[in-house]
Amino acid sequence: EGATPECRGPRQLLAYQRAQDALLEESASDELTGRPFSLIKNDRDVDDNVYGAQENYELPIGHGWRLFAWRAGLVAMTPLALFSWFSSLMFGIFLWLYVGGVELYKLVVRSRKPSTPPAWIESVLIWWLRMANFPLGAALWLHCKCFAFAQTRRHLTSFLATRSLICGSGRLDRANRFHLADKAGSINCIVGFGGFFHDRPLYAMGHFFKRIYVEPFFSPRDLFRLFAARQRLQIGLGDSNMCEVAEYLRIGTTGLILDAIEAGKFGDSPQIRRPIRELRGVSANSTLGGNISCRGRRLATPLEIQWYYYDVCRTFVDEHPDSTADAWEVLGYWRDTLTALAQFEQDGVLPEPLIGEIDWVTKKCLLDQAGVGATWEQLKKIDIRYH
Repeated sequence: EGATPECRGPRQLLAYQRAQDALLEESASDELTGRPFSLIKNDRDVDDNVYGAQENYELPIGHGWRLFAWRAGLVAMTPLALFSWFSSLMFGIFLWLYVGGVELYKLVVRSRKPSTPPAWIESVLIWWLRMANFPLGAALWLHCKCFAFAQTRRHLTSFLATRSLICGSGRLDRANRFHLADKAGSINCIVGFGGFFHDRPLYAMGHFFKRIYVEPFFSPRDLFRLFAARQRLQIGLGDSNMCEVAEYLRIGTTGLILDAIEAGKFGDSPQIRRPIRELRGVSANSTLGGNISCRGRRLATPLEIQWYYYDVCRTFVDEHPDSTADAWEVLGYWRDTLTALAQFEQDGVLPEPLIGEIDWVTKKCLLDQAGVGATWEQLKKIDIRYH
């Protein structure tokens, strides 16, 4: 697992990503292990275990009464946090005394060497921690769902639900169906902690839980950073891209939209009725067709939603003469990609200009070249080896 430092823009981020790739590639040399091995930079293995890329953006967690409600809710959860800390500490001490007592008995009374603690201890510890932290976790989840980045999520979710078109890495499932994105099919909720409730959220809030429950033991001052007006928004949707243009679009378009949201440029953005279902549907439809149901009895195609966000961001950048070169470059790539995809939606022919630039287009081209008679195992090997 690797992470980049904080960056000011997508081009700087890509430079750090390439440096990180070089370091990871170097670690796969046989000089360190005695035998060469491969690193697969994707989001899902052949057994459908899901992992992969996370994106983080710093922005206001709320304004006005929402910011006040966020801070007031954190104060109100103090008794639950104290209960979690105390319960975990007491159980940890009990477990330590039990294991230590058993091993001491073996050593002194029965003259046996200490042994490895039984495997059931880990299961009991995890079960207890989940039970002890459930009240705090449930309260914080509800609090995040109501107040954390509420306005941002309202305008951003429809974009993320259709973002697979421009930056999905592509995937071949066990039924031999091609998906635009590797990770989209595993997302099962809008807001979650990413594992605590066996969830895989679009917006991951687990770092807030860690800051309340874990970090006070190591750095109590970090706890008070939760009251700051600007916080980290973590998006758990993105694929691990191999094409730099796709990666540039993934970060650049999202950052540009977040800037426009913060500037108040999205007044009537499309609101998808069932974002998780549509997110999966967009990813599973490699022809890019079909309508998405939005609030207000509106129907829109995934491409139309993407064009809407492009038009708002284009107007936003036009209104700011001091916009960065990155912003204009992102808009250019975004426009060209959507134009090529619109042609693909119309004639069904993979757009050649996007081969080598957009991952799912490139991967589908490679799979198509394998021929009609290729087995699923052969195609899946191409899918994995692409990464």
